[in-house]
Amino acid sequence: MKTRPPLSCPRGAFTLLEMAIVLAILALVTHLAVVRLLDDTYKPGLARRQLDDIHDAICGREGALDPAGQPTWTGFVADMGRLPRAVRLTEGGPLTLAELWQCPDDAAAGYQARRADAAALVRPDGAPAEALDADPQVFIAGGWRGPYLQLSSGRTRLLDPWGNEFANDGEEAPAHLLDRDGNPAGEGNDIAFVRSFGADGA
Repeated sequence: MKTRPPLSCPRGAFTLLEMAIVLAILALVTHLAVVRLLDDTYKPGLARRQLDDIHDAICGREGALDPAGQPTWTGFVADMGRLPRAVRLTEGGPLTLAELWQCPDDAAAGYQARRADAAALVRPDGAPAEALDADPQVFIAGGWRGPYLQLSSGRTRLLDPWGNEFANDGEEAPAHLLDRDGNPAGEGNDIAFVRSFGADGA
C-alpha cells in the first residue's frame, strides 16, 4: 500500500507568524523614526511659543484691549509694579517662577485701587518720580491678578517641551532664570530673563 508523504510548507516560504513578526518590527522602527522626527521639528517651535507665553505673562500682551476696547496694560509687571522674583515652592527646592501662578506673600491684599505716590511712579524718561510728581487725587489699580501662566493639569512645576524645569537648581546646573545683569537669579532676586536649553538640558 502506498502512503502519501505528510503535507509541509514548500521550502523558502514564510509562515504567517514570521510575517507578523516582521511587520511588527517594521511598525516599531517606523514609529521610533516618526517620534524622533517630531521631536527635532515640533518641540523647538513649542519651546519658542512657551517662552513667548512667559514673556506675555510677565510683560503683558502687546496690543491688549480692555472690555471697552481701549488699550490696556496686562501682565505681572503692570499689576505688581515689579518683575517676578525667584522663589522656592518647597524648603530646599529649586528657585522657580512660581509668582506667575501662585500669589506672592507681598500681594496678600489682592488686586485693588491704591493711591499713587512717588515710590510707585516713574517719569516719562524712566527716572524715579519725586514727591512733587505725585497727585493725591490719582489712584492706580494694582496687585496680583493671576494666575498669569496656566500649568498643565496636575502639575506644580513649569516644564519645557523636553521635561526640563524652568528653575535654578544649583551652582553646577545651568541657570534658566537670570537677573538684570544676566547672572543666575538668586532667591528673592528679580527675574529679567528666562531661557530653555533644549533636548539635552545643557
